Amino acid sequence: MIILALRRGSKIGSWWWSIDSMTFLIVLFLMVISLLLVGSAGPAVAVRIGAAKFHFFQRHLVFICISLILIVFISCFSRKIVKLLSIFGFFIILSTLILLPYFGNEIKGAKRWFSIMGFAFQPSEFLKPFYAITIGSILSKDYKERFLFCITAHIIVISLLMLQPDFGATVTISMVVGIQLFISGIPLLWVFYILFFMGFVFFVAYNSMPHVASRINNFLYPEQTENYQVTKSLQSFESGGLLGRGPGEGVVKYSLPDAHTDFIFSVAAEELGVIFCMLLLLLFLIIFIRGVLVSTKTNDKFIIYSTVGLLSYLVIQSTFNSGVSMNLFPTKGMTLPFISYGGSSIISFSIAIGIYLSMTKKSFRHLSERISG
Repeated sequence: MIILALRRGSKIGSWWWSIDSMTFLIVLFLMVISLLLVGSAGPAVAVRIGAAKFHFFQRHLVFICISLILIVFISCFSRKIVKLLSIFGFFIILSTLILLPYFGNEIKGAKRWFSIMGFAFQPSEFLKPFYAITIGSILSKDYKERFLFCITAHIIVISLLMLQPDFGATVTISMVVGIQLFISGIPLLWVFYILFFMGFVFFVAYNSMPHVASRINNFLYPEQTENYQVTKSLQSFESGGLLGRGPGEGVVKYSLPDAHTDFIFSVAAEELGVIFCMLLLLLFLIIFIRGVLVSTKTNDKFIIYSTVGLLSYLVIQSTFNSGVSMNLFPTKGMTLPFISYGGSSIISFSIAIGIYLSMTKKSFRHLSERISG
């Protein structure tokens, strides 16, 4: 059945052979691992907070199904439609960021979410793919003011993010925009301006946001504080060793507060082992490298800048999330793409992958035709 469906003459086959099917399979594999890990860590967290045992797993399964549909659906669009919808989506999400301080739900002193029918909607997550396309579109234009437009847009975006406040999203999005500006050939003087500005933002955040200062101080001076979650996370790596204790056999998840979200990498380390965790990180890197290689085969600057921006989020967030679990970075409340529990995160990254598959499918179609010929 599967072989017949993937024939080149069929609609499904035409779609399959035109997209980066290897990246699609990697994402599918990550989602399966995500179900395994959330199914293991979710019940432990649910019982602690008094929710139904499989509360998180059931919701996560819904998010996975929605995400898969979105990836396939978006990848079927033409490049032009995806570009227009992304720019339109950027302005829609920008509008929600403006409304967030007034109508958002306050949790731990921050207003980062809207509550819609029992589900939390985090605009900053959905901003990422649409913003990467918008910046890529601006940078691909041949006019001198493109760098000024990008930086002006970015100042507006990070100002709205800092009002929440969401320092983690500010840093992540700024890093991606910085990468896009760098590969587009931004003048060196502009680089110094940007670094100075980011240093200023960091200084202000450290001195005006107690939770930012606390996380940085806990990381820099661990002997003066007890970072409970990081301590438990490191224990999970020691407990799991190279090969892990086995799926569902971990024990640290029963005392790790965010075992199903920010520290799910720790659950993977204890149950599946350090070698498997290294494989997960390698898969994120493979997606990024494949995307960069295929995008650079084209002469379309928009595809190059946008693809690098979209896929940089995968590498940056996976690096930070895993690094926090190993006490290499301060805690930032950042999810592990496609694996952590959280509808906003997994759907956002699915939109990014769908856009990537749409923008590069023409290149892969030509590649597959050359191979078959």
